[in-house]
Amino acid sequence: MRETHLAGQLNLKRYFDGEHALRLGVLHGTISGDDRNYERLSSRGNRFKGRLTEFSVMGELDLRGRRRFSKRAGYQKTSSPYIMFGFSGVYCEPDVTYGQPDSKDEGVDYPNWHFATPFGAGFRFDANERVVFGLELGLRLT
Repeated sequence: MRETHLAGQLNLKRYFDGEHALRLGVLHGTISGDDRNYERLSSRGNRFKGRLTEFSVMGELDLRGRRRFSKRAGYQKTSSPYIMFGFSGVYCEPDVTYGQPDSKDEGVDYPNWHFATPFGAGFRFDANERVVFGLELGLRLT
């Protein structure tokens, strides 16, 4: 948990029906790692910290969305779980400190842009028809 940081995200979402949506997102946060937090790596002594920005396109499936946008009743305030899956481009330029002089890692030129596959689940709470609060857990495969 020592390497856990908060991040902020903004999304634009377009619903196609009550259940399916397409989401464009920008996430900004900090990423870090320190070999001292891992027994098998502690002798190496490397550490890094950097800001990252992710641009994503994701599909969402709202598991109770038909209740929210019913054809008969119109909009109904609802709380509901959802799942998401998509793809993203991530930019990160970390500041690296090498623990050993002349480390073989020091000469490696790592790319700043990476591609990822974000996926996860969340729970959404409607404040009204246009304002929604949510809590989600998202993971990335890189």
